[in-house]
Amino acid sequence: MKEQAKYLSSESVEWYTPKYVLNLVEEVLGTIELDPCANPAKTVPALNHYTEMDDGLNKAWQGKVFMNPPYGATNSKNWANKFIAEWEVNIKEGIVLVGANVDTGYFHDYLNNCDGCCLVQRRIQFISGGDNPKAKQNTRPSAIFYFGEYPEHFAKVFSDIGNIIKLTYTYSGNHGFLAKTD
Repeated sequence: MKEQAKYLSSESVEWYTPKYVLNLVEEVLGTIELDPCANPAKTVPALNHYTEMDDGLNKAWQGKVFMNPPYGATNSKNWANKFIAEWEVNIKEGIVLVGANVDTGYFHDYLNNCDGCCLVQRRIQFISGGDNPKAKQNTRPSAIFYFGEYPEHFAKVFSDIGNIIKLTYTYSGNHGFLAKTD
């Protein structure tokens, strides 16, 4: 019961991306060059990994990046800020998997900067960390954001698991229209 309660809360941030999602990421990106939030087992098939010990928030990122950041209110905003800052200068193409918490600032930070978004229709069964990894039903919906020059390819690949949003512009009541270029 304690393990279930831990899973249903944000007490644990160690939930690894299942293989079927990683397969879709590789289909879009080709080679994943960096996993900046790697687990100790480095289960994402990337050329480079930053584990917690490496402190990916304080490293430079580049190339094709896949990120499934540790969950939790503080972590989520820090990782969003870092990804977007690196996207603006160093990341060639990127995919980010996060909780679809539309009431958070970090969700809108991704949404306002991405080139495509997949709202996953079924809850992703993440793999638990630790000595006895198991797939467990997630209690929250997920979103997968795409950053890059090939949003149509992303849409085609990820439409198998969710609905795709392609942003042509965003509107903010505080800031008016924030134009996106195609």
